[in-house]
Amino acid sequence: MNTLVIYFSKFGNTRMLADKMSETFKNAGESRTISSDELAASDLERIDLVVMGSPTHKMKLPQSLPEVFDQLPKKIRRGKQVAAFDTSYKMSKWLNLFTAGKRLARKLRKLGGRLVVSPEIFLVMEREGPLFEGEMEHAEEWAASILAKTGNELGLNEKEIEALPADELQRRLETAYKRMYEAGAHYVVDGIWDCDKIIDEINTRLERGEKP
Repeated sequence: MNTLVIYFSKFGNTRMLADKMSETFKNAGESRTISSDELAASDLERIDLVVMGSPTHKMKLPQSLPEVFDQLPKKIRRGKQVAAFDTSYKMSKWLNLFTAGKRLARKLRKLGGRLVVSPEIFLVMEREGPLFEGEMEHAEEWAASILAKTGNELGLNEKEIEALPADELQRRLETAYKRMYEAGAHYVVDGIWDCDKIIDEINTRLERGEKP
């Protein structure tokens, strides 16, 4: 899977998150980051997933971002996967409805994109940062959740998996297992064929009095 993480970052916080997300996306294929002021329509060619992030400025997008969308061809992301995030202060649930991530998501959908997860908020302490403790880990976990919703954790189709050398396939599988367990998974399966034995094990544990 080819991923492009686009960011607008004035003080470096949003860029740090974008870089961390891109590291996670590389576990499932190619991924790179690009600043929104450098983005061209050609950067979106052959991209399976676009993730875009920005700070929230006065409950709106930064002034230059709408111009970025205006210069892109209409429906350039038709049917393709997109996701959005922002950096914001802590605020009420009502004000959270108006952060930059929500506005970015609407812009990406107008380009034809298919939103795969809800927009995510990452918190900064002050106007110039820094990020709150744990937000870099939050970014890694959010990126992993996107991978889980955009296909298998390897980011490969069946033919590509079959073409992998056995040792490379095993290495990628072990990396995916580790990432999912670190994110809090109790069980990780290779496919639906593994579900019956997992369900049996869960039922056995419940009968012994174990609780989730």
